[in-house]
Amino acid sequence: MRGRFDDRDDTACIALLRRTWIGNLSIDYLAANPDLVSGIITCRGLGSAILRAVLEVAHRMECPLVWVETAADSSEFYRKNFGLAEGTDLVIVETEEAIREVESAMQARL
Repeated sequence: MRGRFDDRDDTACIALLRRTWIGNLSIDYLAANPDLVSGIITCRGLGSAILRAVLEVAHRMECPLVWVETAADSSEFYRKNFGLAEGTDLVIVETEEAIREVESAMQARL
């Protein structure tokens, strides 16, 4: 995702993902421009937006499942966005259900 914010680097966020040998989508990482998440520039919901975009890729590629290995500082993000009862180090979700959950989480924050 790219946007023109000011004279700084105009990259908003990046994602590294790959298709597994069986046809699912694996998220290696999502990252946002530190200026955007630190409050230097006001921007909210960027992580959820890039996650939703990645889920759209999974949908269009007809990947039945999306999975991600979380880290200590990302587990809560995925728990909230995927509507999980608790955080875990490995999240495997059905693509279509994940889309609904992320969209619901995004709507709840409006």
